[in-house]
Amino acid sequence: MSSPCLPKIFIPASDKRQLNRLAQRAGNEKSPLAPFLRAELHRADVCPDKALPRQTVVMNSTVTYRIDWGPALRGMMVFPHDRAARDDEISLLSPLGVALLGLRRGDGMPFFAKGRGFRLVTVLDVAPPQTEAAA
Repeated sequence: MSSPCLPKIFIPASDKRQLNRLAQRAGNEKSPLAPFLRAELHRADVCPDKALPRQTVVMNSTVTYRIDWGPALRGMMVFPHDRAARDDEISLLSPLGVALLGLRRGDGMPFFAKGRGFRLVTVLDVAPPQTEAAA
């Protein structure tokens, strides 16, 4: 049985530095998610913001997703220091957050949830981050 290929992921150039700093800090703090985040950042295609593929999960975007065969869920991707402990926020420094980062609509990604084993998250829809000055 062959292992499935991981989906191609994309991150905007404007987020690269902050994402790398978070991965470094997570590693320094011995977070068990640090290797997963570093691996995902390493394999990601970094794109100029305007060239980012449509419907890509980026920081502050709202994503509708499904875990395994469960119901559709929705949340906003946030940096851990921006998290307000709301149920509709997905911290980047969570197994789900790392798995979702850079995926596009229709992509699926395996991740490990402590106490639950390996899961599969599938992106159903992505709404871009809200901008303060919508042109």
